[in-house]
Amino acid sequence: MDKVVILSRDQLENWDNFVQSHPFGWLCHLSSWQRVLSSCVRIKFCYFLAIVDEPSGRIAAGLPVYETKSLTLNKKLISAPLTTIFDPLVSNREQLAVLLSRMLSLLRSTRSSKLVVKTLHAGKLWEEMGGTKDNSFRYHYLDLSHDLDTIWKKAHRSCVRQHVNKAVQKGVEVRQAEDKKDLSVFYRLYSATRKRHGLPSIPFSYFEAIWDIYRPQNCVYFLLACYKRSAICSLMAFKFKDKFSAEALGWDDHFRWLTPSAITFWEAIKLAKQLGCRQFDFGRTSLNNENLIRFKRHWGSEEIEMPQYIFGSDKINSRGNPQDSLVRNSSLATLIKCCPDSVYNLFSRFYYYNFAG
Repeated sequence: MDKVVILSRDQLENWDNFVQSHPFGWLCHLSSWQRVLSSCVRIKFCYFLAIVDEPSGRIAAGLPVYETKSLTLNKKLISAPLTTIFDPLVSNREQLAVLLSRMLSLLRSTRSSKLVVKTLHAGKLWEEMGGTKDNSFRYHYLDLSHDLDTIWKKAHRSCVRQHVNKAVQKGVEVRQAEDKKDLSVFYRLYSATRKRHGLPSIPFSYFEAIWDIYRPQNCVYFLLACYKRSAICSLMAFKFKDKFSAEALGWDDHFRWLTPSAITFWEAIKLAKQLGCRQFDFGRTSLNNENLIRFKRHWGSEEIEMPQYIFGSDKINSRGNPQDSLVRNSSLATLIKCCPDSVYNLFSRFYYYNFAG
């Protein structure tokens, strides 16, 4: 019978090799993701759960589960915070069932209030596994096996191609960030966009940790769209194995007339092709964000469900989870939009430190 173990620190190199080899393996499964999360989230512990073949010592399946604690000392288990793409690294339902059993044991032994497991491709293996299904997210991607001309023609004529062409005609150019000064420019645009929508921003320390850890490995790219030498749009994207994923976007609302996000995404798609990627991911989108879903559909992307499963006392509804409803409270959103930047930054750090998921 398969047995689940919690990997020790000296086994994490084997874990990272397993992530590299597994078809569902992604950047955020790596052991180094702990360092990113520690920069902005109240992490008590990370359990690297693994099914290990005893004769060979080979890892056959697994996933990381983070134990977090809020300001009220309420604990939860989540696999994994601040990730848009995530899956249990399994090959069949039997492996998933064994891992889930161990996760539920952790839920009880740590006295956590809930367990959240994010899925994408492994969601189809979840039948009869239990838990409450939160189906309030969608995932969009492009198949990059086609040539650029074919990908271009699949994009919506007036909602994508015309906007890209207009930006090119007006002299908008997209370049990669080169240093921490550029990273600060990215964050200024990202944070201003989140505030404009009444949402907290992931703290700068998160992006700085990603820059420091993954940029030397060529696993993260920050793109800046510039108009008359000023950055008007920014995008952070992960590159891992043969996938390229857009993760965070921001733009200067004074240049809405240029729709700079269109040319930024197009240049990101071209970069992904240049790097030899086979898939471009637009990431996870809440059903509440109808405008963003529409934008992603306009690229001719494929759309699939991205369920997560919740065990514990928290209730959800068909349009979102408890965390999502907190930040989308209309009164709170109004306060966020109107408060000084210094207060907004403090609130954002407080929110993600205590409620990141």
